[in-house]
Amino acid sequence: MDSTQPLEVRPSLYALLSRLFTYPLDAEVLSLVAGISFDEVPAEPVAGPALTQMQCALADGGSLPDLIEALNCEATRLFEGPGRPAAPPFGSFYLNGQQLMGPETVAVGRAYLEAQLLPERNGNTPSDHLALELGFMAALAETESPGMLAASRDFLTQHLLKWVPAWRADVLAAAPHPFFTGLADFTQAVLEADLAWLDETNPMLAGSPDHLGNKPQVYSLTGDGGAVPSNRATEMKG
Repeated sequence: MDSTQPLEVRPSLYALLSRLFTYPLDAEVLSLVAGISFDEVPAEPVAGPALTQMQCALADGGSLPDLIEALNCEATRLFEGPGRPAAPPFGSFYLNGQQLMGPETVAVGRAYLEAQLLPERNGNTPSDHLALELGFMAALAETESPGMLAASRDFLTQHLLKWVPAWRADVLAAAPHPFFTGLADFTQAVLEADLAWLDETNPMLAGSPDHLGNKPQVYSLTGDGGAVPSNRATEMKG
């Protein structure tokens, strides 16, 4: 994917990343990862090797049921616990002194409201969970208006890229399964490449986000890894 061209795959790429942090992982989402083409990822030094590492980990992972079980066990250790996980996927943990449900959670929720896009959540998942933030980026990317592009850039600079590098460092320090090493590298690479594209091709981005309607829309994941703003909520686990 040429970073100087419009990122036509932005919605599906962000939505796939969101699904990869939505548990449990299943055969469908792993198949999507295995099928990604290098034409669909940022043309920068980290994303390609990171994708290769993820795909090799899937190819070398043995039987599919055993691989799914191993990846979900590792995801639990890294991101969920029991006890303190190695790399909690919450912005507030990294931005508010390891406090969950802190000011960052409120700020992210406010960003969702300002864009008139609300996540369909499973249970009481905080707004600043990585899966929800990536799903929000996917929903924003569905509408390439100046306001939504500006909202995408603002969310990257004011939220995701303020904490994802520290989260990635924690993932790598935990000596994870190779799939998650690649996933952590790939996630940060996509965020940084998207910001570079927004800055390069839309240097005058400014202003507040466009509204999609008179009341907030609910964003949710589709079966093929895409994300759509929709009034009818479908399940997205966070």
